[in-house]
Amino acid sequence: MQRYQRHVFYLDKEKQSRLAKSRVTVVGLGGQGGFAVEILARIGVGRIRMVDGAYFQKSNLNREIFATEANLGQSKVIVAGNRINEINSQVMGEPLAVFMDEENCCDLVRGSDVVLDCLDNFTGKMLLFAACREEKIPMVTALLAGLLGQVATILPDSALGPDDLYSRICEQAGIDGFDAVKLPASTGIAASLQTQEVIKLVTHTGELLAGKTLFFDLGRNIFEVSATADKQK
Repeated sequence: MQRYQRHVFYLDKEKQSRLAKSRVTVVGLGGQGGFAVEILARIGVGRIRMVDGAYFQKSNLNREIFATEANLGQSKVIVAGNRINEINSQVMGEPLAVFMDEENCCDLVRGSDVVLDCLDNFTGKMLLFAACREEKIPMVTALLAGLLGQVATILPDSALGPDDLYSRICEQAGIDGFDAVKLPASTGIAASLQTQEVIKLVTHTGELLAGKTLFFDLGRNIFEVSATADKQK
């Protein structure tokens, strides 16, 4: 337990064991996904499945933690898998260099304890939500727009989807589900909040962002949690 001694008072041996036995799938290895994988590996999640068919390019260098000038053109998930090996040999990385679509979405998440939605478009988010609902897997989702962000956990028995959660950020940012402005600070905060939800789900510790959303605005130093009225299935 020496590796984890700095957080042992929060995550005792039993909770650390739960993390070690868990499987988390991260869909989208961009800014959020990269940060999330780094944290999950360091905290000791046993198996991390990473789904993304993209390759690193220069526009990723401003915020994607695994992107370097030396690995431009390389597969994001392969680089991330190698990084996991460097961080924690007790964690198994499972890189899947594919893009999620209607044909493979359920197969990609099946067997996971938690799925992290690190996608940057509503089409992908809704597809992933449908797959998680079909497979009865909790999904931790986030959407970013510059310095704005929202994070929420969608449990399998909830009829809420990403489109129900993000009206505020879309209204304030003036976007329709996607914003081209991507900043490292907001990316890292969103990923940190998402991974903390994973820890809560796996170890049964703390209060989940289920049936509610956490909204933040780094430009105005705002962090707010608001309830979201659930719908009947």
